[in-house]
Amino acid sequence: MSLKSRTFLGLSKLSNLQLSSNLKNIDTQAFNGLSYLEVLQVQSASLADLNQYSFTGLANLKKLHFIETTFGSINPNAFDGLTNLNSLRFDNCTIGTLKKGAFAGLSSIRYINVHNHQSCSDVTFYHRYLYNFCNMGLKVIESGAFSQIRTVDAKNFPGMMAELNLNDNQLSVIVTNNFIGMEHLKRLALAYNNITTLQPEAFGTLNNLEVLNLTHNTISELNTESFKGLPHLLYLDLGNNRLSSLNIQMLAPLRVVRNLDISGNALTELISLGTLPIKTLNLSRNKLTMIRDGTLESLTQLQVLNLSHNALTTFHYSIPTLNSLYINSNNLRSFNSELLPKLETVDFTDNQIACNDLPNILESLKNHSASYVTEVNCVYDNFDKDSTQMENRMSILLQDVKRALATPSNFAQLNTFQILLITVFLVICATQLALVIKYCFIKKRRGPKRLPPIELLDSGRTRLITV
Repeated sequence: MSLKSRTFLGLSKLSNLQLSSNLKNIDTQAFNGLSYLEVLQVQSASLADLNQYSFTGLANLKKLHFIETTFGSINPNAFDGLTNLNSLRFDNCTIGTLKKGAFAGLSSIRYINVHNHQSCSDVTFYHRYLYNFCNMGLKVIESGAFSQIRTVDAKNFPGMMAELNLNDNQLSVIVTNNFIGMEHLKRLALAYNNITTLQPEAFGTLNNLEVLNLTHNTISELNTESFKGLPHLLYLDLGNNRLSSLNIQMLAPLRVVRNLDISGNALTELISLGTLPIKTLNLSRNKLTMIRDGTLESLTQLQVLNLSHNALTTFHYSIPTLNSLYINSNNLRSFNSELLPKLETVDFTDNQIACNDLPNILESLKNHSASYVTEVNCVYDNFDKDSTQMENRMSILLQDVKRALATPSNFAQLNTFQILLITVFLVICATQLALVIKYCFIKKRRGPKRLPPIELLDSGRTRLITV
């Protein structure tokens, strides 16, 4: 079905119109004559394109609401003439392509919400989104698609932040200056897409952006100018991508970044982050085996560091400002808290720290201001050595007994004391063997020895915490 030109001629007093049918096309001037219309709702339509002049004649329209509608593309100037429109909604719709200038002419717009509620209900929103394009099946956003949307005056929207949500789409490339016209944005969400490439200055026009979420994409490398033009960015989330390397050139434009999340990537070493003012750094769930000396020391404002679930064997970095360290599930054999004078919370569970060293580590943490230590565990460092020595002793003894019992004459030559000594050794070895078997069985079932939470007392002693 198509809406032909002048379909509603003669209904000039109509203020609210709902169209619910298999609408496939809207001719230019289809709404001519509806000069008093304020609310238009279109449901269950399948529009190949939304073209220029589709809404000519609706100068007084204030709300335009599309429900369960499919768009092949929204073309330039599609909403031209809607000078009083302040609310544009696309609920459970699908949009193929946003063309350059798609929203041109919306001089009074205050709210654009393009939201598939079925798939976006789990998304955590920091504030109410001003521009929400979550899970719309978007594959292409042309540079300039958001141009000419009215710049938001913060004084007109107290408590609201300008945000654009493009989560759960099919975007693969963010092109240079992709967000022309959105210079007022504070937060941009691009999580759960198929983004592989960030072209140079992809966010170059977003001079006011503070939060950028790129988590759960397939980004494997960054251009040295990918983040150029983001002088006010405070939070960058690159978690759960495919990055295998990272250096200062890539992050240098982020002069004021405070929170950097690179968890869940494929980093094997960390070379340099320069002197960025990072306060929280998340490098968990990578493949880190080495952090170059000076890399962490140069982060003079670092307070929270997460290095859990990596393959680090040592941690010897001096970070005077650090108060929280999560380094569990690595291969550490020792831990020196003297380099971390302000440390308050530390988790080094599931490492290779020897049980003999654990009390000294806990006491050192207490002496350096640590007030609480999370659940810890340790390994028996000398167990393999002791068991090997035991096996050697048993082997020698059994060989002596075998030679003695080989012939009656040899056994007869043994005096009572020698026989008694052999018997005692056999009993001792059998007992030790039983203990070894028991220990191995318990270790296999329970894993490494794990201690309950421990509180460090003022006296330097430790106290078990019961729940």
